[in-house]
Amino acid sequence: MRILHIITGLNVGGAEKLLLNLSYQQLLKKDEVQVVFLKTEGLLKDDFIKSGIKVTKLDIAGFGIFKAFFKLIVLIKKNKFDVIHTHLPHAAFIGRFAAKICGCKNVVNTIHNTYRWYLSNDFKYRCLKRIDTYLNNQKNSNVIAISKAVKNFTAENGKKVDTNKIHIIHNAIYFDEVTSKASVEISQNEYEKMFSNSFVVCNIGTMEYQKGQIVLLKAINRLIKEKNMLNIKCIIIGGSGKCESILEEYIKTNGLEDNVFLLGVQKNPYKYLRRSNLFVMSSIYEGFGIVVLEAYLCGIPVLSTNVDGLNEILINNKTGITIEKENDALLSEEILKFHNNFYNADSFIKNAYNYVKSFNIIEYEIKVKEIYSINL
Repeated sequence: MRILHIITGLNVGGAEKLLLNLSYQQLLKKDEVQVVFLKTEGLLKDDFIKSGIKVTKLDIAGFGIFKAFFKLIVLIKKNKFDVIHTHLPHAAFIGRFAAKICGCKNVVNTIHNTYRWYLSNDFKYRCLKRIDTYLNNQKNSNVIAISKAVKNFTAENGKKVDTNKIHIIHNAIYFDEVTSKASVEISQNEYEKMFSNSFVVCNIGTMEYQKGQIVLLKAINRLIKEKNMLNIKCIIIGGSGKCESILEEYIKTNGLEDNVFLLGVQKNPYKYLRRSNLFVMSSIYEGFGIVVLEAYLCGIPVLSTNVDGLNEILINNKTGITIEKENDALLSEEILKFHNNFYNADSFIKNAYNYVKSFNIIEYEIKVKEIYSINL
């Protein structure tokens, strides 16, 4: 099968990592796979190339969008792909339009989040939503939603969305990659600075409003100032976003420089995750939350907000603890409970490790191929 994946960029994110692992599995199944990305080369580009996946950049910056669009049409017509599979909004619009012009008979779009622009009443976004629905409802089109939350959100906020075309396939992870990278040692300097004699809270996610990281920092500040929990450390791993300056300013204003570390994008976040005492998912909304699965696999207890998407993969009091979102006082109390061994964290870790086994990339690839086969 000849498959073309189109994605917005190759930064280190949930959608990008999922595509890397899916593409590699498809190669192992002897499929011919190409990946086109439209901006932001990111740290994962080399990983795609090392995996034997052909990668092409069609830059949409500025007026380059028109040139990229026509190049994509030429690429599709030349290679006669069996499947066009798009990921993330920019790529979804451009890729599906190009596929339609080329008369492609099999187009799949994966929706990776509960995108907030879907809720906007702005004229531009209302138009985009109608176009998105039109493309999703095409006879040759099928949609993969990464969770029930994503399917429901799209159906409730879309314009006459054909829900029969939306298929739920939960995200998955490549077990060997996570466990191998988690075993890598950190430097002595990193250990002394962040982990030695400390209770370490880890958070992974781009520094955007969605991730609720400012709530986490407020909780950390409470624990230090109100509970005298001076041994607590917090590491946030993720790309720069609109909230990065807000987080930096909060750290500086409250004197948290020795307790909170913004590590930026890391090709291997798992070596830090495995050495942490607690993984906190502070998100305000999520499509799924693949990093929760990675925390499960790394053997770290999980404390998460109880929001749609996340509550599909975290069973309260069994695989971790869930709490209401945007409540820093409650979050600080729950972190303190983990610190004081109020919960049986070992039980959470064991249950989570057994639970995560059903989210493996091998089974995921099989389910995706079933969606491909609908229009073959």
